[in-house]
Amino acid sequence: MQGLRIPGRGALALVALVAALAVGSSVVQAAMSPTPAHAKLILRSSEFGKVIFAASGHVVYMFGRDKAGTSTCYGACAKAWPPVLTKSAPIIGPGLNAKLLGTTKRTDGSLQVTYNHHPLYFYEADKPGKGVVFLTPIKGSKQTRAATDAGLNTTNTLHSVRVEGPDKPGLGNKMTRALAEAGINLRGLSAAALGRRSVSYFAFDNVEDADNAVKLLKKALK
Repeated sequence: MQGLRIPGRGALALVALVAALAVGSSVVQAAMSPTPAHAKLILRSSEFGKVIFAASGHVVYMFGRDKAGTSTCYGACAKAWPPVLTKSAPIIGPGLNAKLLGTTKRTDGSLQVTYNHHPLYFYEADKPGKGVVFLTPIKGSKQTRAATDAGLNTTNTLHSVRVEGPDKPGLGNKMTRALAEAGINLRGLSAAALGRRSVSYFAFDNVEDADNAVKLLKKALK
């Protein structure tokens, strides 16, 4: 593949919480609070552009594997990504299309808010004044011990792909679009420009998604 090098895949081995800018209060607290009678979605500006929030001020997310307005996120997935629930019809704020607002029934009978047929979720790790730092790859006991001594914690729930390529407009859009169209959930993404080159880290839920992502990225960027 011309102009792009994908060195390979590795586990995102260590995670630490550090001071950072975040929006709103703890999503964990939001998920544990009583389900609102009429959940509300609000469109707000952020450093990333227009973003949809819940009325409580928490960012909401969609899951790439959900199809036809039905949630596929249960168990460990739902623990990490709590669904946005409502007791009855949700409502919407200015800037959003009320015709795209809806609900889907989960297996326990609860109602999950949808927008444009996408079930919506919070992210469990979002906390005020906190961010997540991923250090990868970690190889061998010496590196693991050094990272642990620095206050990092081990996790086996994330898998990463490191991509090196040219620093050109539209590259990130091509890569993320290829993943979205294949229904692969993107757990995290970071990127940096180094001169005329770019380096990106993609985080996935499992090894299978990471392996498939490598194939898709190569095909999309030929």
